Amino acid sequence: MSPFRFFANTARILFFVTAVTAVGILSVWIWAPHWVDRLDRYALKRYEKHFEKRYYQAVDGLQQTPAEAIPRMERFALSLEKVKKGDRLAQMKKVVLSQLVSACLRQGYLDKALFWAEEWLRFDPRDFDAMLTEVDVLLSTPEKKPLGMKKLLVLAETYPDVRPVTRRAIQAGLITVPRKSP
Repeated sequence: MSPFRFFANTARILFFVTAVTAVGILSVWIWAPHWVDRLDRYALKRYEKHFEKRYYQAVDGLQQTPAEAIPRMERFALSLEKVKKGDRLAQMKKVVLSQLVSACLRQGYLDKALFWAEEWLRFDPRDFDAMLTEVDVLLSTPEKKPLGMKKLLVLAETYPDVRPVTRRAIQAGLITVPRKSP
């Protein structure tokens, strides 16, 4: 048998197997969509469980030994780097970034807290909690306090009726509350 004939027969067999597989998948897709749905739910659940397990491990570590758990939480946050705002894991990413910033602030790691607050804002620039958290971190950092005051003033002017912003602006002395006369 010549080498050309061998390769031609192998190609025919591979084409036949591919065609039969494609017809099988198409027929399942058309006549048994519940199987496809079940497979889809299973795959998504398994995907989410993987991240959920790592999340709970990181959170448990934050509650027990925060100084040692912060690097683990940072690695977990970095593994969520490709998660976008509309993805299934978006809410988990927000919670992770929020808890990471809080843990870094509690431990006094102001540079790390600022980095993760900025990451949170890059993830969702319109997230109000992220904006307030960034302002809080900036106000906690002595060399960044003027920038924090500017950002807080912008927030206070943009959202004058939001209590957390107004409270922070009053505490910082940026705005005053007019006293009601008797």
